[in-house]
Amino acid sequence: MAALAVFSTLGLTFVTQAFRLAPPAVVAPFDYSGLIWAALFGWIFWGEALDAWTYVGAGLIAAGGILVVTRQPRGDEHVAASEERCSRNNEAGGSKADALPQVGKCQNCD
Repeated sequence: MAALAVFSTLGLTFVTQAFRLAPPAVVAPFDYSGLIWAALFGWIFWGEALDAWTYVGAGLIAAGGILVVTRQPRGDEHVAASEERCSRNNEAGGSKADALPQVGKCQNCD
């Protein structure tokens, strides 16, 4: 039981750090693989069979993740959004760090 607590805590800590350090589009597929592992271990160790609701739920979760990843700004849209946020922040008297927390470089501030 202690090993379960330790490994669960470590796993959650590492996933949280991954989301902090990398774009969600990169981390999310690995996080969603937990569904596959849980189903596989349930089948191997406890003989649990997946029912239709399991497939429906997994599909909804995966579809939500895909929607989030595909709706994120990319490339030029991302830079334009960052620069706009930085410009608004400069007009309000804020600092560069306030405007762009881990978002990328702003040409107006550098």
